[in-house]
Amino acid sequence: DDIMSFDPETLDAFEVGFKSTFADGKVRLNGAAYYYDYRDYQAFTLFGLDAITFNTDATSKGFELEFQASPGANWDIILGGAWNDIEVDVAPGVTSRSIQSPEVNLNGLVRYTIPLATGKLALQVNGVYLSEHIFALSNLPNVTEDGYSVFDASVSYLSDNGKWVLTAFVTNFTDEEYLVQTFD
Repeated sequence: DDIMSFDPETLDAFEVGFKSTFADGKVRLNGAAYYYDYRDYQAFTLFGLDAITFNTDATSKGFELEFQASPGANWDIILGGAWNDIEVDVAPGVTSRSIQSPEVNLNGLVRYTIPLATGKLALQVNGVYLSEHIFALSNLPNVTEDGYSVFDASVSYLSDNGKWVLTAFVTNFTDEEYLVQTFD
């Protein structure tokens, strides 16, 4: 059935990046910029409750940056960010963003480790921000999720030999409400 079949994607990918370590190995900074040119991109859209996959052309350009630091013996900090601009051809002269592809994605983690007589205790807070994104190629307001942030926290005990980890955690401790999926 033609409506249920699609061709494989072809991708020309161009990427340049760097990896750097400094401050006696306590800091790492990595980054990359890219341009992707898709032929027969496997786009999908929802029609009612059915997912329809079809081939079309698409381009994606963006960059990613990651920062990792251990400013003290017991501290770890990880920060990341990405910007992605993807355009999918949905009809002649008509483009759309790709489904579930936020333009901006930011993430971060801060962890403090406390040495104990046996093992160690790790206190951690992490979060993520996703900018506005869509759930259908129609780009209508009812299939659009506004940007949102979600934060988690955890406390972990790690045994000296590394074989045991006991973790208590809270996900989404700010009680952020957001759409996981919606239908047009």
